Amino acid sequence: MKISFLGTADEVEQVAGRPTLILLGLNHLPRLVAYTLLHPYVTRHPYRELYRLQADMAQLDERRQA
Repeated sequence: MKISFLGTADEVEQVAGRPTLILLGLNHLPRLVAYTLLHPYVTRHPYRELYRLQADMAQLDERRQA
């Protein structure tokens, strides 16, 4: 799964600096799902102080393996 996150330098650093992300599921999905970021790539907005983090995400299993 691919993700894209737009934010300030501090916000992008917090997300990109974590090896594992926990996401809340919707009603028909599991309550919490753990993912790991693969191949993160950060670009800067040309006119504003915003950055975009793009990465692939792989779901982790019970043994914390993608």
